[in-house]
Amino acid sequence: MPVVYNDYYTSWGEPREDHLLAIADRVVPLGVRYFVIDAGWYMPVKPNAHWATTLGDWRLHPSRFPNGLAGAAVKIRKCGLVPGI
Repeated sequence: MPVVYNDYYTSWGEPREDHLLAIADRVVPLGVRYFVIDAGWYMPVKPNAHWATTLGDWRLHPSRFPNGLAGAAVKIRKCGLVPGI
């Protein structure tokens, strides 16, 4: 079975591209194959928004992912990992 890293327990639903990419570099030597961005990437920018109440909106949080999910995925692939959401 491949080893999967899920960011939820390090970001607690507030993932940020720069933070995730730093972690991606660290997990490569551990044999991780898949790097999953879990909850919080889709949270819209509005007062009192929370990922758990915006399920299904699927609007990328622009300040968390300034290069978009595609940009983050390219960088994750450069680490040798398979990105997923």
